[in-house]
Amino acid sequence: MSGIKCIHGCGKSKKAGAAFCTSCGAALPGTVIKAHVPDTPTVVGPVLDPYSSDPAERELAQDLIYKAALGPTVTKGR
Repeated sequence: MSGIKCIHGCGKSKKAGAAFCTSCGAALPGTVIKAHVPDTPTVVGPVLDPYSSDPAERELAQDLIYKAALGPTVTKGR
């Protein structure tokens, strides 16, 4: 395959496999620009109800709310 011509008519033959014209910067025909791959979503745990009828779920939900608002608890060393 010979070179690829710029779409703006720069008149210079470009190398095969080049993505952009070296003179004007235009995208050359037949090139594929890779799409941005989004980051994987952050996995979150189940949503806990602080007003649940289950005491264990209620306590865990209140504990998570407390830690989110005030930070981790400090324990005294022995």
